[in-house]
Amino acid sequence: MRRREVVGRGQPVNYALLSLFQYIASILVILVHCQRLFEHEALHFIQKSMFGRMAVPFFLVSSAYFFRVRWKREHGSTKLTLYIKGILKAYGFWSLVYLPYALTYFQSLHWPLYLAPLAILAALFYIGMSYQLWYIPAFLLGLLLVHFLYRKLGPKKTFVLLLVLYALGAIETYHAYLAPSLLTDWYDAYAKLFFTSRNGLFYTPIFIYLGYFLADYGQIALFQKKRWLSLLLASLFLVGEGVLVYMRQGLDKNFFFALIPFTLFLFNWLLKTQWKRKKTGDI
Repeated sequence: MRRREVVGRGQPVNYALLSLFQYIASILVILVHCQRLFEHEALHFIQKSMFGRMAVPFFLVSSAYFFRVRWKREHGSTKLTLYIKGILKAYGFWSLVYLPYALTYFQSLHWPLYLAPLAILAALFYIGMSYQLWYIPAFLLGLLLVHFLYRKLGPKKTFVLLLVLYALGAIETYHAYLAPSLLTDWYDAYAKLFFTSRNGLFYTPIFIYLGYFLADYGQIALFQKKRWLSLLLASLFLVGEGVLVYMRQGLDKNFFFALIPFTLFLFNWLLKTQWKRKKTGDI
């Protein structure tokens, strides 16, 4: 496949609609961490496990897309380094802010004091000083992984590998369907040490890849013709998978396979639709 720029001079980015959806997605993230809004079990599932799970993949695709576009225009390995340094500065600041909370939580576990440094390292590099901060180390690890694989293997092989990793992570969501099996036994052993598969190895890379792919091949017919139809079909896929997961809920509900096409076509539609467009020019 021949790489092309996603948005040309005749098709400026719809920043207005992107910003609006980013605001909505931020609210969805907040609601996931709030107290239960609906007593009805189905409504609670739709709010938290369907709408709430759309936000993080959207932010991953969005961040990766805009990074990739700028990286191609200002090519150089230093761009990746500077980008990561900028994120690490913000992450370091918020980690210090949440450090007292993390230490208080560690104390409540009644673990030996000598484990505190290890716990802090695990928090910094894996789960975050607070549950809100897991996203940053997961994003950075996923970004480095995708950036390396994309250059070494190309887009097709990278996608297959990342899809396999995502499928392994999805054992948490489909645990009730798969148990008992070797897969669930493996995941249970893994979870005792690493707690969750929602991390920079299993979860974030596939969505970061989508941002890269859209930045490189956004002008192919798949992303230009009948964008609304692609989004509609992906939405129906997500609804169908939601029903499937709701019927037999696993250990957690982070991994929906339908989120892969849904997030891709949602971001592509928001990026290029004429609705709510402002003439702000090119990227």
